[in-house]
Amino acid sequence: MDEKVKVLIVDDAAFMRKTVRKIFESDRRFTVVGTAQNGEEAIKLNHELKPDLVTLDIDMPVMDGITALKNIMISRSVPVIIVSSLSYETNVTFESFRLGVMDFIPKPTGAISQELEKQKEYLCDVAFKSSKANIPYRVLVTQRGIFKKEIAVPTKALVILAASLGGPAAIMRVLCNLPSGVNCAIVGMMQISAKVMDSLVQKLNQVTFLKVFKSRQERTILNNGEVYLHGLDQPCPTVVQNNDGTYALEYLPKAVATPIDTVMESAAKLKQAKLAGIIMSGTGQDGLKGIKEIYQKSGKILIQKINDAMFPEKPQLAIQQGVYHSVLSDHEICEYLAKPDSL
Repeated sequence: MDEKVKVLIVDDAAFMRKTVRKIFESDRRFTVVGTAQNGEEAIKLNHELKPDLVTLDIDMPVMDGITALKNIMISRSVPVIIVSSLSYETNVTFESFRLGVMDFIPKPTGAISQELEKQKEYLCDVAFKSSKANIPYRVLVTQRGIFKKEIAVPTKALVILAASLGGPAAIMRVLCNLPSGVNCAIVGMMQISAKVMDSLVQKLNQVTFLKVFKSRQERTILNNGEVYLHGLDQPCPTVVQNNDGTYALEYLPKAVATPIDTVMESAAKLKQAKLAGIIMSGTGQDGLKGIKEIYQKSGKILIQKINDAMFPEKPQLAIQQGVYHSVLSDHEICEYLAKPDSL
């Protein structure tokens, strides 16, 4: 049997530490090596106990979670999952993903132990995969208070940016480094809680040159320089073509098992489309059929470099399938999308 994943639990509430410990101790893949009540203790125990994974609260006395996260990533990098009630705080969610957290799991309200128990399978699955993930570099954000043109120009060029686990950080690294005047619309697919999506979208609109929207779940015309972000567990978008050759999103009534394949396969049906599919961080095979469909219809397929992916399984599977045009770093993906005639 493989060696157990060593977990450090950080939360100022004794009840939460006990509840999270119980969840991990009920799974044979994990062993809890310690708990901490604040960020200062977390930094100390991260060095002493050398955990494979840290679960981290944000709102704590002595030292908050964000400050602790910065120190952890500099002094002894380790995969971190945020478990916090501050999912509505734009700066908290954005800064967490910017600094490289694997996932952000909102604390439940109400009957906390019961709600966390419902999330047990998800938390343990993400934690196990995260313990073996690449630690990403920080997202550099230089733009502040960027003016965006109000004139909407329907697009005839579409990019589908697809990831699952590690998706928020991966997609952020692209969006935060794209220039103004991008002549395409971007549909982003990623694994993220609906509660976290709201605050992340709000912050992205403050620090990028693009207009960023979350899923509207209604027919939406796609415009140049706009981004439409979707969680994989939300009603799935499909792409349709308008009479004038421009594109729109329409939504299925509920989530589907393979949302990345679904949106890509719908895009592949567009006539004479300027289209690109990009596979980034994640696990599983969702998206492999989709990029094959786009490739066969003469669309461009780009794969994130393995070393840049927090969870390299999905990019590796896409490369092994052999249906792609280029394997690019995050920076190279940005350069590609910035070219007016790239698609």
